[in-house]
Amino acid sequence: MMKLESYWIEAQTLCHTVNEHLKETQSQYQALEKKYNKAKKLIKDFQQKELDFIKRQEAERKKIEDLEKAHIAEVQGLQARIRDLEAEVFRLMKQNGSQVNNNNNIFERQTSFGEVSRGDPVENLDTKQVSCLDGLSQDFNEAVPETERLDSKALKTRAQLSVKNKRQRPSRTRLYDSISSTDGEDSLERKVRRTPPSLSGFLGSSRLPL
Repeated sequence: MMKLESYWIEAQTLCHTVNEHLKETQSQYQALEKKYNKAKKLIKDFQQKELDFIKRQEAERKKIEDLEKAHIAEVQGLQARIRDLEAEVFRLMKQNGSQVNNNNNIFERQTSFGEVSRGDPVENLDTKQVSCLDGLSQDFNEAVPETERLDSKALKTRAQLSVKNKRQRPSRTRLYDSISSTDGEDSLERKVRRTPPSLSGFLGSSRLPL
């Protein structure tokens, strides 16, 4: 009986130690499981980030390819435009060259024609102009004959008297003299009217200068 009791006590102690080891192993397992789950989550996050990075890289690569295609198309369009402009410039230069040649030919013809037309000397032109002026003056003299000059002394005296009358205010004596002079002129005109026409013509001819 004593041996059985000793075996049973040993078995209990062994079970107790095994339970302790089991608890330790369970706690370690739980800790490892937590670490595993954490590592698994980190791996998953890293994989997701990697996928996102790959997607962004693909998008950037596609964008760069599109930009390169657009750049190539633009360069090709500019090259075609440059070729067209070069052809247009060449055509215009050729056209301008032909136009310049035509202008030079026309200028040479005009200069040669001017030299031929300038063959007459200047003296002949002067003599022609003088003869034309002489002919014109002769025709004018024939059309308008010369007339005798009229006596303008009476007109001058009347103008001077009118100017003096305007400048100075007439006095009584001057008014009397002017009235008497006008009366004398009126009487003279009346006498002239009463004279025969032959005598009046003689008086009018005597007033003209000889």
